[in-house]
Amino acid sequence: MAQKIRRADCFDKGEAPLRDQYFQIDLIKYALHYKVMQGLTALADPTRQRIVEMLATGAMSSGDIARQFEVSAPAISQHLKTLRDAKLVRVRAQAQKRFYELDPEGITALVDWIAQVRGFPSGS
Repeated sequence: MAQKIRRADCFDKGEAPLRDQYFQIDLIKYALHYKVMQGLTALADPTRQRIVEMLATGAMSSGDIARQFEVSAPAISQHLKTLRDAKLVRVRAQAQKRFYELDPEGITALVDWIAQVRGFPSGS
C-alpha cells in the first residue's frame, strides 16, 4: 500500500522535486481560477453589476452607459476598465466612439465555475 505524503512532510524534509511539483500544481490552480475570481470581485460593486446587466441587452457606447448613472464619466470609465480587466466586457472602437459589450469568454468562465460549485455536495 502506497504511503500518503502530506504536504508539510515534503517541506520539512526539504525534498525539492516534490515541493516543486506542489508549487506547480498550486500555480496551475491559481491561473485557472484567477480570471473567475477577478470577475467575481469586479461584480461585487453594484454599479458594475448594473453595467453588466445593461450590456446583456447589447453593445453600448461609453457615453450611453455613463448617461445612465449619476456619477462622472471618468468614474464610469474606471468601472469599465475594471470589467475589461476582469474579462467580463470587451471594447471596440468605431470612429470616435468606444463600444462595450459582454465578453462571452469571460462570462462563460464565470458561469462554468458557478456550475462546478453547484455540483459540490451541500453538506447538509
